[in-house]
Order: sequence, then structure tokens, then C-alpha cells
Amino acid sequence: RRAVAAALEMQKALDEYATEVKQRHPIDCRFRVGLNTGPVVVGKISDNLDMDYTALGDTVNLAARMEELAEPGTVYLSEDTYRAVQDYFECEPLGALTVKGKAGPVMAYRALRETAVRSRFEAAAERGLTPFVGRDQEQTVLRGYLEQAKRGQGQVVFVSGEAGIGKSRLLLEFRRSTLDEGVTWLEGHCSSYGKNIPYLPTIDFLKSDFDVQEGDNDAAIIGKVDEGTAGWDEAARATIPYLKYLLNVDPGDAAVTAMDPMERRAGIFDGLRALLVQESRRRPLVMIVEDLHWIDEKSEEALAALVDVVASAPVLLILTYRPGYAHSLGERTYYSRLALGHLPPEESAAMAERVLQVATLPRQLEELITTKAEGNPFYIEEVTKSLVEAGVLRKSNGGYSLEQPAEQVRVPDTIQEVILSRIDRLERRAKEAIQLASVIGREFTVRLLERISDVEAKLDDLLGELKSLELIYEKTYFPELSYMFKHALTHDVAYSTLLLERRKALHRIVAAAIEELYADRLPEHYEALAHHYYEGQEWEKALDYLVKAGEKAAAAYANQDALDYYARALEVCERLGDVHMETVMDIYSGKAAVSLTINEWTGVVANYSRLRELARAAGNRTVEGLALGGVAFGHVWTHEFDLAEAEAEEAMALAEEINDDAVRAGAFFVLGLLDDLRGNLASGQERMSETIRLSQATGQPAYEVYGRAMQAISHSWRGLYEQAHPMAAEAVAAAELHLEFQQRPGGVL
Repeated sequence: RRAVAAALEMQKALDEYATEVKQRHPIDCRFRVGLNTGPVVVGKISDNLDMDYTALGDTVNLAARMEELAEPGTVYLSEDTYRAVQDYFECEPLGALTVKGKAGPVMAYRALRETAVRSRFEAAAERGLTPFVGRDQEQTVLRGYLEQAKRGQGQVVFVSGEAGIGKSRLLLEFRRSTLDEGVTWLEGHCSSYGKNIPYLPTIDFLKSDFDVQEGDNDAAIIGKVDEGTAGWDEAARATIPYLKYLLNVDPGDAAVTAMDPMERRAGIFDGLRALLVQESRRRPLVMIVEDLHWIDEKSEEALAALVDVVASAPVLLILTYRPGYAHSLGERTYYSRLALGHLPPEESAAMAERVLQVATLPRQLEELITTKAEGNPFYIEEVTKSLVEAGVLRKSNGGYSLEQPAEQVRVPDTIQEVILSRIDRLERRAKEAIQLASVIGREFTVRLLERISDVEAKLDDLLGELKSLELIYEKTYFPELSYMFKHALTHDVAYSTLLLERRKALHRIVAAAIEELYADRLPEHYEALAHHYYEGQEWEKALDYLVKAGEKAAAAYANQDALDYYARALEVCERLGDVHMETVMDIYSGKAAVSLTINEWTGVVANYSRLRELARAAGNRTVEGLALGGVAFGHVWTHEFDLAEAEAEEAMALAEEINDDAVRAGAFFVLGLLDDLRGNLASGQERMSETIRLSQATGQPAYEVYGRAMQAISHSWRGLYEQAHPMAAEAVAAAELHLEFQQRPGGVL
């Protein structure tokens, strides 16, 4: 936005100069600007002893192409830039343009002029706001302060909260609630690029009070000020020239223009005090300054002059700012603070439902949005919209379903911009610390950060700074001090600021540090080690820890996590190419076992089928037979009985060929199960007895438990409850005896 505003201002300034040039020389003095928005790599370039920096990458190249295509005297924008600034500028679409170096056409726009919109919130309000959710308690608190102000006990309220938490929306809803109460509202806004514009929010007060519009000429502005101050008392009217001076029109007093700036400053302060007192005499006054963290020096001094007057006037002065800003307005008994926290999960879900215009959200989608946005209303709205725009959510039957895995959801540009602006304002060492921490993960221990950091001496101070800015917070003190990123999205954005090669190197360093620091309790860190070695592309170690993490998750009944680890392990196997066959077989066996645990029968069939192929290729006939039994078992539960029977018979034949009772146990179980399901209960009973005998002999507890359970069920089907009961008890006892089923070589249960 600043870039587009600067480009248009440059064109305006050169237009005036070009007119002068043309009067003296036959020269058409014009230039063109091209803009594009996106990530760039900033690196050093050197020539002998000279050193400079430049931005590199496709983003820069497209900006250059936009400039080449632009007509002299114009400003061309790429689609990415247009999307970022469309609320703040009038732009003319130019359609799809052919751009050198791009396979397809590129959409372009011409920037024409700025609009009257000042803030992101104003832009959102013009498009239509999301229905208001929560903040009842905060509204009640503000209402109490307003009632005090109405009684002549002026109040100053500092409203703090991170970007997007809802400060502006709270004040809008508060204002709407007072529409019929005879209250005057004056609002001023600070801007990220207005810190060098003196009196910026105080000028807003004047424009708001005197109804000065952007298109008003000097005469109209002077007339409005004179009309608005007609009822002021004589002492207050003496300050009116200073207010006109602030509005950049003829003050009507040449001495004001000519006087010393320090003397004029005192007159301006008197004029603002007069404005406050005179307007509050007419009716109670609410004055708001938003985004105090961007306030210019003169306005901060003006506020300091105003707060002393507030106490004895019917005035409510509300000042909003983000964490990290410390005001210089001193302390007074009539100061109060209101800190806006995150919305609770139920209100976050309600807000997302209203954005999507649905009655309820699927549980998985609700968890995704509340986890990503973490109660920040702006984040909730933007994440929800981006899920729809990116095709991650699909509307069907009046609701929405998740079409992609949650980990593929990227941070929306709008949120990334907000978070990056905070990170960019950090001192270099603090920025390095937060980047290093982001590589470790959403949570990180100080000991591990110290181990990989080269700023140990200052680390405590840096973490203190990040904590005071509410980018991180202390999570645990024992057994060791650890911190956590306040937002998952803050972690994601901080991580994205690292270049790929640097990121990979840091992941390897973190993994090695974990192995060193936590060597005595490494199993606790299998998941982290798998992640860091995978991201560091140290594939052999990544494979080892992915398998261990998968086994650990399966043992903890974290079945989906186990499947994810095994799937990633298989991906690493493909990358490595030359992996020991037994390792791959173990992975497929683990996947099959988890699929069986959660009754995901297509997964059972697919994984045991692949295990069978690998075992056959490796010449491992026992594992081949066991896997074949697993395939047959899966087909029973997909109701493909004939196929299951053929596979069980094939497993039995293989067992006879190699004389393997372990394979026989699996085959007998499937054949006995089919007998039971087909009503051949006597035959099924015999085969289950043989299954139990063979499984005990070969150490296969799963088949023993399943066999005893089926015997009990078979007797129950025949009404033989007295016999079924002890059989069921034996099945339970066998299950309790083998709480952790042992695996045979080859990894097959």
C-alpha cells in the first residue's frame, strides 16, 4: 500500500516538473512504475571493495516486467499487488498481458488514485462485517466508563490487544449501542506510515467535528470551522486560528503562520483543549485514537496536554494499541486498562459458522479453524475464507467438508502480512532467536535453543523481549524451562522467513542437539527427531526415527499418527531407493496392524498384499504365508467370502509346503471364521480349536484371542450360553495375558 501510494505521489510530483521542463525544452519528461508483491531473497553483491545488497527472485523479475509494460506516466500492478491494495486504491483492470519469461498471460492493473479508506477495518466494513460474536463483558465495562463520564467524571481507557483481536470492532459495536444517547464521537487514526506526519490523529478529530470532507476546498473548510465554533466562548474562540492552521488553511491571523514553532505548538494544544471542553459542554464526548503504537510525536504530546483536561469534563477518551507499545502519558487515577483476550473455542466456532453461513461445522473442520486461528477474530475470518478460496473446503448439501489434509493449509497472505510486520520490527538478534525457535517447533526448551544458538549471553533478554511482545509465553518451568509460540500462525510465519538451505541445516543441528542433550530418554523425542531429520533431508536417520515414532504411536493407540509416520517412512524409502527389504516389510506390517486395529479393512488388504509381494521377492516364505492370511482376513470383513476362502486355502497350501505352523494358524482361523459366518458352526468350532493350539505353540497371541472369542460367539449363536460363558472368560484372560501382542520376525502379528 505504501509502495503504490509512493508511486502515485511520484507521478504527481513529476507531472508538475514535466510541465516546467516542457516550457523550456521540447522534452516529454515522464517515467513509469511497475509493482509486484511476493517473497524475495535479499543477498549481498560485491565488486572489489564495494558491497551492496539486492533483492532477487521471480517476484523482482515480474515487477520489472510490469515496469516494461507500463505506459509512460502510469503505475502498473500485478494481480498479487492489486489483491493486497484493492480496498485502498481505484484501479483499472488491463486484462491478461503477455509477459516475457512467463508461460501464460499475467493479469495486470493500472493504479489511478487513492480512495478515502484509511484502515483495513474500514475496508472490511465497506465490504460487510462478519456478525459480531462475544465481547459482552468488554462492552459492559466500556458502558460503565461512559456512564461515569456522563456524570462529569472524565475517563481515559487504554484498550490493548494484538492485531486482529477485535479492538476496532469492539469500539464500532460500542458506538452503535450509543446512537440514541446524545453522545458526540470524534475519532482519530494513527498509520504505520504516518509517524512522520505531525498531528495526524488530532487532525482527524478536527475533520470529524467540523465535518470536513476530502473534496472540500479551503473556503469550504474555513466556513465549516467558523460555523462549528460559533457558539464557543470568547477565550476558546481565540484558539480557532491554530485549529485552522492544523487543517492547512488560512488561519485568519498572519501571526500564527509567522510565529516560532514552539510558540505555535502551545497555541495548538490550547486549541485542542478548547475543542474538548466546548464540545463536551454541548453533550458528552467520546474521543478515540486507534493504533497508538503508530502515533507521531506531536500527537503524543497533544494527547498528554489533553488528558489533564479530561478528568473534569464529560469525556471518555479511548486509546487502542498493540502489545509492546508503552505510552508516555503518565499515570492518573482516572486511567483504566482493558486487555482483549482470545475468543473461547465455542465463540470461535460460532464466528466461523457465521462466516460460512452454516448452522454447524464438522468437528474436524471446527478443530482446524480454532487451532489455526486460536481465538483471534481476524485470523478466524481470514483462515475460514482462505480455506474456501483455496479449495480446501467444499460446499455440499448445505454444509462444508474438508478436501485436503490440514497440514497443507497455508497461512493467508493477509495474516502473514500482519505477523511479518511484527517480526520485521524486532531487533536483529531477537529476530534470529525467534527464527531459531521456530525451527525447533511450536514449543521449545531454553536448553535446546541455547544449544543451537550463538547468542547465549543475550538469550534470556531476547526471550524476555519476545515474551513482552506476546509473541511467545512461558509454558512449563519443570523439569526444564520451555516456551511456546502464542499463535500457531506466528510460528508458521517466523519459520517461513528462513531460506530453504538455512532451514535444512538448522533442522539437522536441532536433531543432533536433541540426540546429545536427551540421550538418556531418547524415546520421548522420537517424533521430534523424525521431524527434524526429515526436514533436514538426512534420509537414513529420518527413516529410522519415523519407524520408531510409528511403532510408539501404534503402541499408544494413536492410530492415525502411526499411519502418518509409516506413510512418511515409505516416502523416505522411495527417496533412498536402496533400503533393506526387512525394513520395508516391517513398515507395511506395522501399517497393516494399525489398519486392522481401527477396522479399516481396505487398508488391511492393501498393506498385507504389498507385504506378501515383498516377502515373495525376498524369498521369505513364512512372512509371505502370514501376509496371505492377513489378506484373507481383510477380505472376510469386506464381505468377499469366496476370495477370502481362496486366499486362506492358498496360505494353507503354502504352510504344508514349508511345514510352518504359524502360517497354518492364520489359515485355520480364516477358514474357521468363514465356516461360522456361513452357518457351519461345528466345522468352525474344530478349526478354531486348531487355531488356538497352533497359535499357542507358535507364540501368536492375536490368533489365540480371536479363536477363543469366536468359539464363545459360536456357542452363543447356538444358545449354549453355559458353555459360551467360560469360553468368553478364557478369551478375556488370553487378551489380558498378552496386553502387548508380540511380533514375529518380519513384523507380522
